[in-house]
Amino acid sequence: MGNILSKVKSSRKVEKVEDRLGGFQIHPTAIYDAIVNKMYTFKSSGGALAVVLEAGLFLNPDADDETRFTQTFYVTNGEGENFYTDSKGKERMNNSWVLVDALAMFATEGEAGLGELETEEFTIKRKDENGKEVQEIVDSFPEVEGLEIKLALMHVNKPKSQKVDGKWKEIPDEFVEENTVDRIFDQDGFTILEWQAELAEPEFIHKWEKQWKGKVKQIKHKPVTATSRTGGTGRTGASTSARTPSRGAGGTGRPSRFGPK
Repeated sequence: MGNILSKVKSSRKVEKVEDRLGGFQIHPTAIYDAIVNKMYTFKSSGGALAVVLEAGLFLNPDADDETRFTQTFYVTNGEGENFYTDSKGKERMNNSWVLVDALAMFATEGEAGLGELETEEFTIKRKDENGKEVQEIVDSFPEVEGLEIKLALMHVNKPKSQKVDGKWKEIPDEFVEENTVDRIFDQDGFTILEWQAELAEPEFIHKWEKQWKGKVKQIKHKPVTATSRTGGTGRTGASTSARTPSRGAGGTGRPSRFGPK
């Protein structure tokens, strides 16, 4: 099938990405050891490309039991662009693309970004945006499977929304709680920028923990306007988390890609 993300439209004028603080089981805001179990992509009905991350969280550092965690990242807008224009007219990278691209870079030791990963066809059953279960053949990314990482999960309380006449609208005075991935680090705690700069010790992970650990991020209702909700700024889909059995003997099932070649 080929990697459909290889044709994503980028911009040469986009602002440089920086490290900035910025049924489910809700986990406290913290940094968790994790392993990538599956990652695949699909196109939404509105034309946006999405990447689904299925990971295992290790909530207890002394045990091998993992808790399933799934999040959908909308990595482009409906026009297939992985950037957006902010209120000051500057073009910035879609944050969801930045997060998932870091996974690709970590998995390939900097040799391939998200749009350059090798793919395999994979059949999934999922619910579409109208809640109907559909079967679909998608691109999966075997190169990232088994990757050991650290996920900075944010406990978020945000306005609840529903789809009305094909557009997402917030429901007044109603909120929903969820976990969302705020940052992705390699297994040693480095961001992709720190990894590329070959820093001796990770720095940003400690700043993030100091600012966010244990806190709930409250997102207020937007002022009512005629503007429809879009995926241009890098919105993410709902995340889910559930307990699963131990990964068993043998650890991750494959050697870490961060070890010596």
